[in-house]
Amino acid sequence: MGYTSVEIKVGYLRPVFAGTPLYTRGWVVKPGRRTAFAEAEIRDDGGKAVATASSSCLVFEL
Repeated sequence: MGYTSVEIKVGYLRPVFAGTPLYTRGWVVKPGRRTAFAEAEIRDDGGKAVATASSSCLVFEL
């Protein structure tokens, strides 16, 4: 299977400076046959959210 992005949305919540450790978690919200939806969050080393993202993807056979 292959996929391509239909829509990507990123929300920047606070500034991040060079050298700041970041931790990312991503997950599939709905794996569909033709369209799939995913989300992610990025946090700093203090556990504060610095960004969120969501994406919808078109799924197709190669």
